[in-house]
Amino acid sequence: MFKALIQSNQNVNKKSKQQRLRFHLTTRIPKVKKRKSEIKLGQEHAVEILNNLFIRVMWLMSVISFIVTTVTITKPESHLFSND
Repeated sequence: MFKALIQSNQNVNKKSKQQRLRFHLTTRIPKVKKRKSEIKLGQEHAVEILNNLFIRVMWLMSVISFIVTTVTITKPESHLFSND
């Protein structure tokens, strides 16, 4: 009786191993391709974010330089150029 239980348990284990292996073999390759495409999309998104950040920083620097220039032109006696 115990031998029959052990044998049936081993058969179930073999079937579940085969099912897991089959599942692993059929699902692994598409997952890897999906991950690579997701990484590529993530990299493109990161590049887009950095480009937007660079554009905003350059715009902010130009605005600040414009303000500084207008202030120094309109007030040449300002404290920026004071000779204490």
